[in-house]
Amino acid sequence: NEVIVNGKKDIDQDAFYNEFYDYKSDIEISLKFKNESIYKLAKYSSDEYKKDMYHPCDMIIYMNGTNYVFNEVGARMKGNTSRNDDFVEENGKFNAPVHFKVSVSQTFDDKDDNDYYIRNWENDDLRNERKKRRVGDAKKFDIKYNKNFDNAFTRQIYAYNAFAEEGLTVQKNNLVKVNIYSETDKMTQLYELQECIDSEFIERRFSEEEASGNLYKCTYTDRGPADLTNYDNKIIGVESPNYHPSYDLKTNDDEEDHTLLKNLISSLNKDTRSANEYKETFDSLVSAEEFIKFAALSWVIGNPDDIRNNSNNYYMYFNSKDDKAIFIPY
Repeated sequence: NEVIVNGKKDIDQDAFYNEFYDYKSDIEISLKFKNESIYKLAKYSSDEYKKDMYHPCDMIIYMNGTNYVFNEVGARMKGNTSRNDDFVEENGKFNAPVHFKVSVSQTFDDKDDNDYYIRNWENDDLRNERKKRRVGDAKKFDIKYNKNFDNAFTRQIYAYNAFAEEGLTVQKNNLVKVNIYSETDKMTQLYELQECIDSEFIERRFSEEEASGNLYKCTYTDRGPADLTNYDNKIIGVESPNYHPSYDLKTNDDEEDHTLLKNLISSLNKDTRSANEYKETFDSLVSAEEFIKFAALSWVIGNPDDIRNNSNNYYMYFNSKDDKAIFIPY
């Protein structure tokens, strides 16, 4: 069976999502690049201004007996310490695996999308259909190779499941076979498929009343750690070339109202009252029961590069119904 996916309505998005992240599903993802595109993807990955640029390729997702064909998706390299701009040679020969982020809604019709491949759309309807194209109701997903040499291939999946079983807000994932093609070579690896933490992730998990809040990606950057002790040195903002805030706003970024995050940081650090009174402050700012589970499981799992150790690698979402912070592991 084959389904050509040009727009959102070409597939049942909820059904696709459930199959995509079902561990029992038989899934194989193929990304097919021109040599020029995948070589530029590699070389642009070390360029501060171009590293987040998407590069055109065709994608086929084989899932449980059906080929879902997504012509002209966008792909780029993902990761900070895992980037390798020599993973492919100019002639298309592969040297090593890398992480990818894949976007199915790229239009490639201006230099913000791509600076060497410009798509001319026949009409606005076709362009709008592409902008609305989704994969399981999401614009993007990540695929990550086994960079940390986990012999079981399942430690991270086990960790995410531990968070999910406690009812915490956490991303879905799966193990999938991935084929990366150039015009002259092919590389096949077992990859971890990861749901992106973004506006679609929030909308899937929260009611309409709850889902319009600020989502922050919290990492240790050149501005400092995301340790919730201060908001000096422009540590809160929207990421751009040569500006990497520790608290990077991922939703509502056209408005940039950081009042709730600044109030959280200020209140938690300036409240010097007794423990019982401090608890009142904490409960008014943070979804406390979720945070206790989040903190306990982070300790049990033993991630050395998370909020406890390096003030790194977590997301924070402010529920728009009660303005309380929810911590999301990454």
